[in-house]
Amino acid sequence: MKQTIQFFLNSLARKKQLRMLLPAVPVTVLFRDGDECCLVAFSKERCVQLETGNADFELEMALRQFEQLLSRRARLGTFLKMGELRYRGTYRHFLLLESLFWLSGTPQPAPKSKAKSA
Repeated sequence: MKQTIQFFLNSLARKKQLRMLLPAVPVTVLFRDGDECCLVAFSKERCVQLETGNADFELEMALRQFEQLLSRRARLGTFLKMGELRYRGTYRHFLLLESLFWLSGTPQPAPKSKAKSA
């Protein structure tokens, strides 16, 4: 999951015009995929993965859905309507993330995650 989130952050870094969407004060988001999680701080200055901290917003969904978001095959709102994700936080932060995923995404497939061996 950390690799997928880093791919997302790299896409954001390449598209500097998206920084105007981000708040001046960092918003921390906890991305969850089952047992795995990744904390990220989003602000106009930078978007980085964090080791520790408190989340302002939590988003939980399957890794393959994160990959679909990054490749623009789906939108965050679609997964919400289908009941395939859970979030905790404000709807404003939800809309911000949906915009960032869509605008930073590329129509090409995102990197595939490695399957866990039994």
